[in-house]
Amino acid sequence: MAHYRPIILSDGFRLFFLSAAIIAMVNMAIWIGYFAGYIELHSLFSPVIWHFHEMIYGFIGAVIAGFLLTAVPNWTNRPALKGKNLLALWALWVFGRVVTFYSEYTGVYFALLADLPFIFILSLYVFWQISQQNSKRNMPVVLVLLFLGGANTLMYVEYIFGFSLSQYGYRLSIVLVATLIMLIGGRIIPNFTRNSLRNMMGNEPQQNLPILMNKFDISCIIISLIGLLLWVVLPDEKLVGMLLMLVGFLHLIRLSRWRFLAIYKIPMLCILHVAYMWLAVGFFLLGLFIYMDSGYYAVAIHVITVGAFTNMILGVMTRASLGHTGRVLTAAKTTILLYIAINIAVIARMLAPFSADFERELLYLSSAGWFGAFGLFIIEYTAYFFTARK
Repeated sequence: MAHYRPIILSDGFRLFFLSAAIIAMVNMAIWIGYFAGYIELHSLFSPVIWHFHEMIYGFIGAVIAGFLLTAVPNWTNRPALKGKNLLALWALWVFGRVVTFYSEYTGVYFALLADLPFIFILSLYVFWQISQQNSKRNMPVVLVLLFLGGANTLMYVEYIFGFSLSQYGYRLSIVLVATLIMLIGGRIIPNFTRNSLRNMMGNEPQQNLPILMNKFDISCIIISLIGLLLWVVLPDEKLVGMLLMLVGFLHLIRLSRWRFLAIYKIPMLCILHVAYMWLAVGFFLLGLFIYMDSGYYAVAIHVITVGAFTNMILGVMTRASLGHTGRVLTAAKTTILLYIAINIAVIARMLAPFSADFERELLYLSSAGWFGAFGLFIIEYTAYFFTARK
């Protein structure tokens, strides 16, 4: 008799993308419930750091796993992780989330041992798969993953040794996720756009197509890493702020080379361009607020995390979920609505601190946009994760 395997365990994206959408809503509900006085947090991390940590290593960690467990087999032409092994990795991720939330009772060392292995095991798996095919082009992704695990470790070290307020791990985590977007987003956005333009226009002249990764892109990424790593260690220096404003400008130039105006009517491409736009704007605002020594630091962080990270995540999750289940890469009305909802969320969150009379209402609107985006994703895509590829 053939061994039965649930469909959701047949591909990494099915289990982890669905889990990412669920944890995105759960974490936000806990955060709002905490501020409303209905929920107590039992983490050793401060409430703000717990919220950040779980959005990065809970929510985004699941997305990274789902993406890489699906993309790496395509990059290497090797078998994908599935079945019991996939379930074991997912259970490790869940275990880390539960223990981190209740770390007040488990203690920091148990929480550390429960939470840290997930990213490192994922990194080793990706390294093993890539190294078997000698795919050096994709090795930078492994390095970023390993450093992301290191940043998570640093957050625990900061707590253990009593210098959590320095927030080096917090800033380094943001830098590393942004680096993944610069690397992977910088590869898929122009490629997807180029393919779409060729499908629409046939033999489109080379000069009219998006420019693929070249020396300018590499220089842009290197300058960005210099500026962002300086921000990790010198977060209040005005010169660092000026460099980050330059970084934002460079990424706008990079984005301008990818032919947004030719594809803005295609929602599944538009959302990827919009995500990268938010990354550039976020870098610029971060630099501006550092240079001005203003109190709007959190605005730039949310533009980067909600605007860039989450738009890119939803763009990739919706596209991959359709493509890898054998469906047409066309955004249904529900998908278009969730794209709109997440951008309402980031715009409302960005404007809230500047609107004293309507700050609370804008924060409510931002939360509603967040819940709307991930709620719609769950409604539209859950059935795909439990049904066989067409």
